[in-house]
Amino acid sequence: MGIFNDTITIYNHKEDDSYQRTVVRGVMYSSRTEKTVTADGKINLATTVSVTIPETAVCNRRYVTKREFKVLTDTSECWTLNESDNLDVIVWGAVEQELTEDYRLKHLKADYDCVTVAAIEDNRNKPRLKHIKVVCK
Repeated sequence: MGIFNDTITIYNHKEDDSYQRTVVRGVMYSSRTEKTVTADGKINLATTVSVTIPETAVCNRRYVTKREFKVLTDTSECWTLNESDNLDVIVWGAVEQELTEDYRLKHLKADYDCVTVAAIEDNRNKPRLKHIKVVCK
């Protein structure tokens, strides 16, 4: 059994304020919760999710950079990860629900555990284990 057995659904925010859903299989998804205590005794919990997307991940679209995705008029053949606007969302598992006028992001967040893409490390140019590492909050 390999380590890349997880599936995620990515919701890419588009320029027209709509979202495009993409399911990616063959990734590794893990989460970590950290507890901190402030000087006045308040406890804060922060969950960080790490997703490793190897070059061998199975998806019906091709990955493009956020700059390439932004200028495309037709994005139906590709997907991206954009950490800069805090609008791209990842859900653990294969989700068939599209975001529409009637089913918005707030509904998705109420129905599923969603995380927001916070940082991306593109390691596809490395000699071994070519992958994209995504950190989400």
